[in-house]
Amino acid sequence: MGDAAAALRHAQSAAETFRKLGFSHSLAGTLRIIGRVHAALGDVDAARRALFDGLIEQRRANQDKPLPGLLEAIAGMYPAAPVAPQLLGSAAALREQWNVAIFPAERAEYERWHAAVRAKHAGTDFDRAVAAGRMLSRDEAIQGALPLLQDIGSAADEGGRPAGSKRPA
Repeated sequence: MGDAAAALRHAQSAAETFRKLGFSHSLAGTLRIIGRVHAALGDVDAARRALFDGLIEQRRANQDKPLPGLLEAIAGMYPAAPVAPQLLGSAAALREQWNVAIFPAERAEYERWHAAVRAKHAGTDFDRAVAAGRMLSRDEAIQGALPLLQDIGSAADEGGRPAGSKRPA
């Protein structure tokens, strides 16, 4: 990997520019990147805030291309949440609809998030929930994800924290 702290500074600078210009869809995508970097640095609360802000911007946006990545990141942070497989299903449907690729640099993280969610949900339950998620509208998917980010302990792993949290139990 590279220098996460430097990447964070650049992403935050880009976010500020997109915020000033009113480019909601670009800001949403950049906030997803900021969330990923914060998570990589072990600051789960900052990651959660960035993803929350990204979803809020995505609601305002006229393009949904950043939304699949946001939904997948949130599902990956909260793999035990009942809605996590639905978020993955919704993300998959949106990726297909908008022809949004998974970049090679993001593939390992994408697969890790999917494996974490699958591990927390029984096989057929997981498959049914993913299928149900594929039927969600963009607004329903966003509404399903927002509560996870509003209350850090609501749908987290067994310890009451998002997956990857470095805080002591």
